[in-house]
Amino acid sequence: MSPRDTRLGLILKAVVTKSLKGFDDRLRRALLADDGDDPDEAMTEGERKDVHVRDADGNRVKVGTIRVDQAPTNARVTDEAAFLAWVKVHAPTEVVETVRPSYAARVLDLVKRHGQMPHPATGELVDVPGVSLEVGEPRVVVTPAKGAAQALAEAHQRGGLPQWEGLMREIGPAE
Repeated sequence: MSPRDTRLGLILKAVVTKSLKGFDDRLRRALLADDGDDPDEAMTEGERKDVHVRDADGNRVKVGTIRVDQAPTNARVTDEAAFLAWVKVHAPTEVVETVRPSYAARVLDLVKRHGQMPHPATGELVDVPGVSLEVGEPRVVVTPAKGAAQALAEAHQRGGLPQWEGLMREIGPAE
């Protein structure tokens, strides 16, 4: 390959990669979107589905798995002063100049698991000033099966992969 072809190849790869990223984002959002028409359209957290194509003999061949993992949940200190004041009242031995990192991590972990902090004396779930709970978006995990590339290429050659044409239209010419 000539240096010019190498450079052109890298530009082509960059353009296609950018286009594919947008296409990937749209497909993942569509996979999670429930428009109410068909309950089988949208996937929900914890759901897993195998994906198949037909081989030349009409048999189903698994080409991968789609899984929707649970949305990540995080607890973090958003108001250091309020958190410090709360810890001074409820666990004063845990305060030096700031909250000990091990105790802060324990509080954040408990808030992450329970939505609130179990009160050290009563066990009652209470809010911790300065700490907020953040729930992210579910994560779509795509796992191609062994031999998926060959099975998909063969399905495409037989005209049994209309999604390929949709992909090519989606990534189309770069802007």
